[in-house]
Formats: sequence, C-alpha cells, structure tokens
Amino acid sequence: ARRRSSGDISEVNEDIPRAWGTVERTFKAFCGIKPGMDGKTFAKLCKDANMVDKSLTKTDVDLIFAKVVQKGNRRIGLEHFDAALELIAEKKGMRLEDVWSHVRCCGGPVLTSTKAETVRFYDDKSTYTGTHAQGGPDPGRKGRGTGLTWSATTPSSSGVPNSPRDFETIMSLPGLPSALTSVGSILDEGRRGTGRVGSLSEKKIAQQLRGKDGTVEDTFRAYCANKPDLDGKSFVKLCKDCEIVDDVFTQIDADLIFAKVVSRGHRRITLGQFELSLRMMAQKKGVEEDDIFRRVAESEGVLHAGTQADYV
Repeated sequence: ARRRSSGDISEVNEDIPRAWGTVERTFKAFCGIKPGMDGKTFAKLCKDANMVDKSLTKTDVDLIFAKVVQKGNRRIGLEHFDAALELIAEKKGMRLEDVWSHVRCCGGPVLTSTKAETVRFYDDKSTYTGTHAQGGPDPGRKGRGTGLTWSATTPSSSGVPNSPRDFETIMSLPGLPSALTSVGSILDEGRRGTGRVGSLSEKKIAQQLRGKDGTVEDTFRAYCANKPDLDGKSFVKLCKDCEIVDDVFTQIDADLIFAKVVSRGHRRITLGQFELSLRMMAQKKGVEEDDIFRRVAESEGVLHAGTQADYV
C-alpha cells in the first residue's frame, strides 16, 4: 500500500503487490489483544527485526511513527504500519521488499529475562539437612514427625504421647513428676471455672509457678529466669507484680534502689543484695520490713498483663 501526498500521509493506494500474509501476522503478534500498535511496541518491532542501526536510530523510529499515526490517536493500524515500513526503507536506503523480509523473519516479539545465579544451598540437594534431607516434611498432623511410627491408642516405649498437643494424654502417662501433675490439675481447675491462677489481680496471668511456697528465695529464683542473679528490668517487674510500686514508692525509686545495691561494674544482683533492697523499700514506704517480705514471698511468679480482644 503506497501512500503519496505532499508532506502528509493520508491516502492508501493498492498499486503494487504486498506480502500481507506474513507481515500481517507479525503486526498482529506485536499488537496482541490490542486493536493497533503503539509507539513503544513499534520501536520494539524495529529493534527485534534488526532494523535499528546507525542509519536508523531509535529517534528516527519515533519520528516515523509520529508521521504515520493519525492526529489524536496513539495507535496505528495495518495500513499505517505499511506506510511506516516504506519510510523505514527510504531512511535506510534499501528496498521495501528487504524491509518486509526483516519483519517476516522476526515473526513476533523477542522476550528476554535475567537468569538467576545458582545458589548452592538451594539447588544442590546434597547440602540439605534435617527433614528436607529426607524429602521434606510430611503433610500430616503437626507434631507427629516423619521418621517415627506412632500408636493411636498406646504410648510408645519412650513414653512420648501420640501428639504433644494432647494434654490429657500427657497427664495420663506414668512416671511424670508430681510437680507436673499438680500443674496440670491447676490448669484443669482454671479451665472449669472453679478456680483461677493469680490472686493479686484478675487481669494478670501467672506464667511461672514455683515448686515451693511462701519464701522470698522462691520468688527471687522465679524472676531470675534460670539465671543465678536478677537484672534491673526483672527487679522492677517484681516490684510491680508484688504491688509494691504505688504513689509513695514509684518505678524510679525501684531503679534507684537497684542502682544502690548492685555491685560496681555489674548489672545483676544476688539474693543477699535483693533482701537488702527489700529493707530499703520498707524504709522508703514507711512500713514494716515483714510486710514487704510477706508480699514478695506470697507472689505467684512472673505475671503478664493480657488485653482481651473486643467481640467481632
């Protein structure tokens, strides 16, 4: 389709044969589901067809597209595309049939991507460890494992229940420490609503329980968290949980007392230093030392405040 006009491309004349079949397929391959071809796709077609070089730059391709596109539109149809190929042939100084040949050989858009580098610990399966070395986790019930065969009715010889989540099965196993059994009874009683854990505040939940009752040392050990001494943060929390902190004895006072009793260059206090701090608390609050010691001794361990979600 040859277009002739003085400075304006507006007329289409079918005066010479065109290889519309393959050129049209390439045009539609680049358009995809769109009704026409935009400037970006036209520039990609020229690049994929190996027509962009020193004689036809990307700027020349944009100018040719601007010449053939109708005013007010952003896409060109097949007729305007053919006119653009004529301008490309004229710009490159080559025959129009050669330009058609470039378009036909292109066939469609060339898609390129970046190939990721090889990651040894991901691609080399010989480096897998644990469950993944055996083919990955079993898509079964959680807590049952993949390498052991469990019995649904009786515990195994090692005394491990069918599922760690089965609380009643754990409590029924023989040989468990009596302390663990007492903890289970306390939790059962709390679930039935006949009792509750934590007597200092209904909004607090007891997390650590002591094996002994009513000693300052037990409370001290509970807040040490498996360490031989107590840090400043746990010391302040102990004062709050035992309801020692109030308007008279503030949190700042607790920090100051801890700074007084802690050894120089250390960040934790021992049981003796803790007892000394309790006497200083009683002096600061103006109460008997036995009152402070009793509050600490009757503590039920580390308490955590919980927020109850609103009903949705």
